[in-house]
Amino acid sequence: MEARFFAAAVPLLQGIRLAAIGSGALKNESAVRAVSREGDRRELLRGPLFYTAVMVVTTAVFWRESPSVGAASNPSHGTLVRSSPRP
Repeated sequence: MEARFFAAAVPLLQGIRLAAIGSGALKNESAVRAVSREGDRRELLRGPLFYTAVMVVTTAVFWRESPSVGAASNPSHGTLVRSSPRP
């Protein structure tokens, strides 16, 4: 198994758990209180489940190949280089 799919399994399992709790197949009031705003279990089927699905896809697709790493590190690298004393 590739590491990207092994890593994506973690948010996938969380998504399955959220779907089970949100649909009523699994009862977990503490998870509902922690994740929902209004205390309604069906809220878990909206934002939190969508966020988890995005995490699964981005982990599987961009595992160790993220184009944003270079973009994110470039500004800080430039700042570090420019902040060094000039001769």
